[in-house]
Amino acid sequence: MMTDTILIFRDYYLPGYKSGGPVQSLANLVGHLGDDFRFKIVTADRDEGDTAPYDSVELNAWNQVGKAEVFYLSAADNIALAMHRLLNETDYDLAYYNSFFSANYTILPLLLRRFGLAPKVPAVVAPRGEFSESALQLKAAKKNAFLTAAKVLGLYSDVTWHASDEEELAQIQRVFGPQVHVGVAGVPLPHLESPQVPEDRRPKRKGELRVGYLGRVSPIKNIDFALDVLGEISKGAVSFDIYGPLSDVEYHKRCERVADRLPEHVTATFHGALPHPQVQETLRQYDVMFLPSKSESFGHAILESLMAACPVLIGQATPWRELEQKQAGWDITLDDRETFVDVLERLVEMGPDQFERLQRGARQLAFDTIFADDTASEYRDLFAAAL
Repeated sequence: MMTDTILIFRDYYLPGYKSGGPVQSLANLVGHLGDDFRFKIVTADRDEGDTAPYDSVELNAWNQVGKAEVFYLSAADNIALAMHRLLNETDYDLAYYNSFFSANYTILPLLLRRFGLAPKVPAVVAPRGEFSESALQLKAAKKNAFLTAAKVLGLYSDVTWHASDEEELAQIQRVFGPQVHVGVAGVPLPHLESPQVPEDRRPKRKGELRVGYLGRVSPIKNIDFALDVLGEISKGAVSFDIYGPLSDVEYHKRCERVADRLPEHVTATFHGALPHPQVQETLRQYDVMFLPSKSESFGHAILESLMAACPVLIGQATPWRELEQKQAGWDITLDDRETFVDVLERLVEMGPDQFERLQRGARQLAFDTIFADDTASEYRDLFAAAL
């Protein structure tokens, strides 16, 4: 039986890590289904924000990375010519685009396809949260202009859309209409062997609170809100460590100005991007992860935190809900700043015995979520319907 070849496009992939959870979810997909499909991935020759290419891969050539072949397009080449050549010289049955607004790795190949300069093979497009109201409000004029042009050109008229859940399905239909073909497949999750709290998990100390953040430093992640809330804590020794690439320099400066105004008993430190192999070990050192994003289609950092037996404090624009009932954290509307402050002050006063139930609850929720994961079959159905 012939194995279908899926050509995947994404701005960044392994060994990169600075663009966040989607890199790992794509790697998880390849790991789960690499024996069912032949995956070829087209991506940039460097990580997000880097000025130099990777030194561990061969550029403009296929590299074996796990169960996938990966082509790292050199930034030194003309991207349009390189993409045209690649699309016409590569055999594939389905194209899978992991962004809607990516200029080089979605819009460019779809334009080549639309105007007959590349094979018109079936295509699947995953917006990855880009159609949420919060996301569309960022650089709204530019995005609305492109959406209008894309509809006039019919750039997406015959694609299959990939939604990660029912909410994203509704977002896609709101933007492109109810008649579009949408398949729903969740986020491919990593493996977790046991619900037991890791033995090297740092215990909670009464009167102290170690708060962490993992994700891009960009407006939609709402770090300035977190800093403002932490500044209202009236007691204890509180530290806030922020791990993530500086996706928006001006926003980073704004956050630093807020951090400079924090009271003496609250400190904030920006650490930059955290390599994925270090994530679990690092998160196990924190008492709570504060992730008040304005919108998350999934929330990779939330799952990573729960896997590390670290409860989370988040807003309600994510799929993760009823966390307090599950003793795994809190999901609070972002309008209710007072409750955020109250939760954090209660956490300051907690000792190790009280806190243990939150650590167990967080780890158990991660285990239950991963154990119930059926995304492999969902992706099989998605790709089969599009082929």
